[in-house]
Amino acid sequence: MRDTVPRFASVYGVCVTLAILLTTGCSTVQRTPMAFVDLDHFKVNCRKKGEQIAFLQSMRPTNDEKLFAGLSTVFQPWNYIVDPYGHDSNRAVSTGRSEWVINQLLMELRDNC
Repeated sequence: MRDTVPRFASVYGVCVTLAILLTTGCSTVQRTPMAFVDLDHFKVNCRKKGEQIAFLQSMRPTNDEKLFAGLSTVFQPWNYIVDPYGHDSNRAVSTGRSEWVINQLLMELRDNC
């Protein structure tokens, strides 16, 4: 009996912590970043350089978004079949591919406009 209570408390604590971490994003207002497929096909327009720089800077994922995208990729593998574009976007955010594309577009704006 003595071993059961601490084990139950530690397992219960881990489960509650995971539940809180996975649902905290549901209660806050989240911005909707551009999907990676759309970001990858973004066209640079030199006439709107300032607007595009501001837009691309706003599309940078925050650390929390990177974390939740990685957790979503790992703990929701069925999204690979159900929502392949969303899964790829989450994977691109968590691995830094989307930020790399944003940096390339900003360098193209800087060098060519």
